[in-house]
Amino acid sequence: MCLELGRTTQATRVDHVIPLAHDGPDEDCNTRNLCEPHHLEVTAEQFGHAVPRHRGVGRDGRPTNPEHAWNLARRG
Repeated sequence: MCLELGRTTQATRVDHVIPLAHDGPDEDCNTRNLCEPHHLEVTAEQFGHAVPRHRGVGRDGRPTNPEHAWNLARRG
C-alpha cells in the first residue's frame, strides 16, 4: 500500500486479508505485511469502524505542516 503512494516503509504488522474473525484462513496465502498506519486503516474498514486520523498527519503518515522539519528536509 505504501508503494502505491510512492514510498517504501518498513512493514511492522502481519495483516489477514480476510480477518480471522470473518472466518478467514490462518494461512500464509491470507496474509500480507503492512506498516502500522495502513494496518490500522485496513482493520478499521474491515470491521466498519471510522478510519483513525491523527491531526497534523496526512494519510501517508507525514506531517501536513509544510514547515515541519521532516518536510523541510525533503525539499533539500
